[in-house]
Amino acid sequence: MRRGFTLIELLIVIGISAVLLAVGVLSLNRLRSGNAVEIEAQQLVAVLRSAQEKAIGQDSGSRWGVYFDIVSERNFYSLYEASTTINITVDTHTLKTGMLITLAAPVTSTIIFDKVTGRPEASTTITISDGNPATAKSVIITAQGRISYE
Repeated sequence: MRRGFTLIELLIVIGISAVLLAVGVLSLNRLRSGNAVEIEAQQLVAVLRSAQEKAIGQDSGSRWGVYFDIVSERNFYSLYEASTTINITVDTHTLKTGMLITLAAPVTSTIIFDKVTGRPEASTTITISDGNPATAKSVIITAQGRISYE
């Protein structure tokens, strides 16, 4: 009677271990990717709400908005004061590499909130993704000024 494992038994165990490791690594990468998109969506919602709050509070007596630069490869958005004479950028956020923003019609590159009411000029949906539709998040701005993401 022999003790120990045969070469075939060892290869089977190593093969099963490799498959389990690969599945675990892929799941971890997907989780990380989803978390990065989630964080970007939360930051965008915070900037949009900040613009809305400044408009409602009539900071500097102006309307406030968010400008999206989605044409260039920089992919950033900026909180700005929408003055009648000049727009003043207050804060800019650049997306992490690989992240994309798309805006649904009718919004092309700016969302401006009205003074006092805080309502946007148009309702829209902004999608943030990393190229994977399964992890994409949608930021929704309603005509009544409600800002949420899903």
